[in-house]
Amino acid sequence: MAGHTTIRILYKMYKGEWFDYLFFSPEELSEFLEGTLWKVREFIFGTGPVYNVILEKRN
Repeated sequence: MAGHTTIRILYKMYKGEWFDYLFFSPEELSEFLEGTLWKVREFIFGTGPVYNVILEKRN
């Protein structure tokens, strides 16, 4: 899948588990969530291509 990578966090002597990390555009994220229990409540845009998102569970 485009925009997909697998990463793990390392800090000093601590090593986390590998996990999948997805990079979505806001439009791709909205489309990805269709048919799930989740929807976008709000996009919070920063400078550049970075954004945060607040998700909420559908009724």
